[in-house]
Amino acid sequence: MEPPGKEKTAQRIWRQMKLITDITEEIEFLIEDKDGKKHFYVQGPYISVNTPNRNNRIYSKTIMEPVVEGFIKDKVGQKTAYGEWGHPQGPKINEERISHRITDLKWDGNNVIGKAVVLDEGHGKLMRNIMETGGRFGMSTRGLGSVKPNDKGLQEVQSDFKLVTVDAVTDPSGVNCWVNGIMEGVDWVYDAARGSYMESKVEDLRKTMKKFSKRELLEKKANIFKYFLNEISRKN
Repeated sequence: MEPPGKEKTAQRIWRQMKLITDITEEIEFLIEDKDGKKHFYVQGPYISVNTPNRNNRIYSKTIMEPVVEGFIKDKVGQKTAYGEWGHPQGPKINEERISHRITDLKWDGNNVIGKAVVLDEGHGKLMRNIMETGGRFGMSTRGLGSVKPNDKGLQEVQSDFKLVTVDAVTDPSGVNCWVNGIMEGVDWVYDAARGSYMESKVEDLRKTMKKFSKRELLEKKANIFKYFLNEISRKN
């Protein structure tokens, strides 16, 4: 028999999150000349709040405002807000699939308008060719967080949501079921002791945590608290 409260302690140590993606097709393609060179941009509403989307999800503006501001400060402002081409399978940015960089995010009512510059080479070159030949694609926000059903049957994104990036995807009008079935069928957990996300099935995780002794659980808890303090110091 498991010691009382052991599983509850394990749940505090590991934060289970879903990979959440939402696609928008209301995208504008721009070509701007700078220093005699063409620069391709993808602009439009990357995030909509306070309104249910096609995936039956709803984002609260109260929750999303600090999320967006944090992303602007930590990624856009540092010129490291890279996005990928296609349908990434996890929260990590795959460097070999980078196609664009988000250069601007700003609020416009209940929408977050984004702008991204397309890279000249790699997958960015493919995006540019599609744009030049009149093709279309959509943009898909990628984030990690939990959702909770409300009394209207909508899935409300919770305050633990973290915006990873905004990717470019083909066939956006017909891809939602595929995205939900493949990408969201995976659970991701945050190992605070290591400071990284990893893929895990919930049941396997629970079984693993049940094998830990009380001493091991306390050690992990101490590692998490140490990581938390280091994060505070780093951000300050």
